[in-house]
Amino acid sequence: MPSPIVFAGIAPHPPLLVPEVGGKRIQQVAESQRALREFSRRLVDAKPHTVVVISPHSPLDPRVFTARSTTVLEGDFREFSASAVRLSFPNDLDMVNAIKDAARLWDVELRELDRDYRLDHGALVPLYYLNEAGWRGPIVSLGFTLQSNEKHLAFGRAITAAASALNRPIALVASGDLSHRLNINGPYDYEPTAHLFDEQIVSAITRGDASEVINLDPDLRNRAGECGYRSIVIALGAVDENPTAHQVLSYEGPFGVGYMVAVLADANRMEGIAPQELARLAIETFISEGITMEPPSGLCDILMTRAGAFVTVRSADGRLRGCIGTITPARSTVAEDIVVNAIRAATRDPRFPPISPTELPHLKYGVDILSPSEPARGPEDLDPSIYGVIVETLDGKRRGLLLPGIEGIESVKEQWQAVHVKAGITPGAPVRVERFTVTRFGEH
Repeated sequence: MPSPIVFAGIAPHPPLLVPEVGGKRIQQVAESQRALREFSRRLVDAKPHTVVVISPHSPLDPRVFTARSTTVLEGDFREFSASAVRLSFPNDLDMVNAIKDAARLWDVELRELDRDYRLDHGALVPLYYLNEAGWRGPIVSLGFTLQSNEKHLAFGRAITAAASALNRPIALVASGDLSHRLNINGPYDYEPTAHLFDEQIVSAITRGDASEVINLDPDLRNRAGECGYRSIVIALGAVDENPTAHQVLSYEGPFGVGYMVAVLADANRMEGIAPQELARLAIETFISEGITMEPPSGLCDILMTRAGAFVTVRSADGRLRGCIGTITPARSTVAEDIVVNAIRAATRDPRFPPISPTELPHLKYGVDILSPSEPARGPEDLDPSIYGVIVETLDGKRRGLLLPGIEGIESVKEQWQAVHVKAGITPGAPVRVERFTVTRFGEH
């Protein structure tokens, strides 16, 4: 049975992201604004019946999850000197009741609030962009607890179970900022290790590694002064700790607080045969039958677009067994590029011997679909957990590419050095630099 979660993601909630509040300061979070608009468009395109928002600023009960129970959910930005910005949505009370029933089965409790609480800014900021993208449907607004990660994962599963019981497709937005202590000019006391919290979260979501998020050091969380961690854990429970079509759309922290926009699941990109499954079929067909297959019917939507794509093959113990790709589209669809690149990764990667038929049952496959690259000034525009990088000599004779989220490359300096080595370019030589993001599928 397909999951009722047609879209799930993580959104920051600084009020300054609302133009009527942020004014000129919004220019300093332009990447977050761009990403939130893409996030919202994709959510609306997924056609949910209801949007479930988890906000760290909902009324907090340490031991009980909470939901607003009025028929209409509304709020404004009056406390941020923008009272004219008002939002109102119908409350999906059927979903609230279904979550309450499902929660009992998962040994957690959802309580409806007994007062008419207005929507808080944790919900209102992402809803502002959803409203801008055309969302007028029902929502549910939930608050988390101070209980264990296991309870928050269970609550996420209860949300999914409730949507299944109602046969109702839903989208889930985990609202939350990351560290609040990134620099000395921020709103909270500076903590020199806070950036590690953000880097680990961004890297784990980029790789789709739910376990790294769930098992993150609680002392580091406390030092970072985060507010969105429990929202994220609930969302991971809702997608069964298995992010699909996961992608970090942006990360920045210009005011000392980390803002991440990320996707955990997107049904529009996963219906039908998935990219990593297509790579497996292409390799198995070629090695077993010597045939370069034609892409079959029933592919997920993203495979019918045009984009650069890399295919990664690993052995059962995680060792790299082959990786080849194209930076820009070479064929009419990305599906065709994946078929060719998969076969080349299995048979023509010069670092490894060709894959043998006896290895086929033990291999794992990953596919990275690249966004169009954009010019970058240099290292100052890079982040190895989010952006891949391309460097090219001015005469165009040497070119190198590194994907984001590569194991062992944790810093911009390491990424910059590695891409120069890969391209055979002397450090310090004049180069053109571009960066890109990826949507990841399967094992990496």
